[in-house]
Amino acid sequence: VVTNPTHLTNLGVNPAAKLAAAFDLKIEIPAGQTSVSVPIKVSNAKVGDYAVILHRMDNEAKTWEKVGEGFLGADMTVTGTFTSFSPVAVMVVDAAQASAAGVKAPKTGEF
Repeated sequence: VVTNPTHLTNLGVNPAAKLAAAFDLKIEIPAGQTSVSVPIKVSNAKVGDYAVILHRMDNEAKTWEKVGEGFLGADMTVTGTFTSFSPVAVMVVDAAQASAAGVKAPKTGEF
């Protein structure tokens, strides 16, 4: 899914995004909580790039969902909010492509 432009588009991810990392994430959700936010450092990108965290759900179809996104700042992290843990993929859109495509920051709405 992470290399198929149609699948990326269906997930609301710029089809120009490149796979930056893929890994298994195993963290316990604290008692009494239904989710946990996890900052993920994206070391093979640059400040200003747009990063998207995808999570493969543990359902029969093994579908993917977007759990976090944002422009990378000086700390090079983007945060995902997880309700379960399984394979994770981090996709990155180059800063120039993100601004050319009109990608807006999800919280502020700024380019």
